Amino acid sequence: MFNYSIWRSFVNPAPFHNALQQDLEMRGYKLRAVLVFVLTALLFLVRDLWGLGTEQATALFAQGFMDEYITARYLSAMGAVIWGMLYFAFHYYVVTYFLYLLTELPYKWIKRVQLFTICILVLEKLIHFIVFYNVGYSTNLSFLSFAPILAQWTSHEFALFLVNQFTVGLVAVIAVQFTFLKKWNDGNNGTLLFKIIFVHIILAIFVAILSVLPLQDWIVRGL
Repeated sequence: MFNYSIWRSFVNPAPFHNALQQDLEMRGYKLRAVLVFVLTALLFLVRDLWGLGTEQATALFAQGFMDEYITARYLSAMGAVIWGMLYFAFHYYVVTYFLYLLTELPYKWIKRVQLFTICILVLEKLIHFIVFYNVGYSTNLSFLSFAPILAQWTSHEFALFLVNQFTVGLVAVIAVQFTFLKKWNDGNNGTLLFKIIFVHIILAIFVAILSVLPLQDWIVRGL
């Protein structure tokens, strides 16, 4: 049996690697995974309650439509929680599956590593929120990416949102994935790194496409 701790396994990965290879029971892993899941959803909720991404609801308030405004805020809060849950599930299951297909490493092992990467991504979002809270406003572009610099030369939305995905947090995620997965990789480590980066490039393109689509307008029209 292996006593799992996110921080201890992260800074001293050797026992963690051995436990996975020996298929030892990881006591405390499920509890910590659930905790990260709950904290992710909670962060998305707090950001929404502060007003991040609720511009359309604020417009209702400014126009005096109080009933509609209250309903919109409730729906927005529920949507934020659901989005936070989906965010965790996407990185925990979907990204894991993509890496599994490309690397052929055991799915269960990759999923354990993904919990580290989710912590990094949530921490990055927390840093964004703390900064936005202190300055009193938010932006669509991350100050931890090169997108704000690129915005000085172009206003092309797809290009901006694509570059916006390549943040300091993503670099840390790729480094963690490569550092952990190469311990189990029997092939060329350069190829492994290329596969990891390739997955994130595809995901970045996908997110950039979604970011430029008027999804909210389509949903409202559909309703």
